[in-house]
Amino acid sequence: MPALQKLFSVYTGKPVVSISVPTDLLDSAYTKIDCSSTYIEIIRHLSEVHGCQKIGFFSGNLINSAECKERYEAFKNA
Repeated sequence: MPALQKLFSVYTGKPVVSISVPTDLLDSAYTKIDCSSTYIEIIRHLSEVHGCQKIGFFSGNLINSAECKERYEAFKNA
């Protein structure tokens, strides 16, 4: 991820926490979020509380990121 490294280069020497996007930056931490339970909760709420039967999903799949794909799969499974 050269572009990301360049963008964050001004933070060299400071701790950086990345959520869902691994980096090769020094002094950085990375955590991955599991969307499965969140989407189950969202779909259940929309269905049971609001009576929704058709729920749309806008995604960033065109950029082909692993995070977008994971969110879409979690949505479909929910």
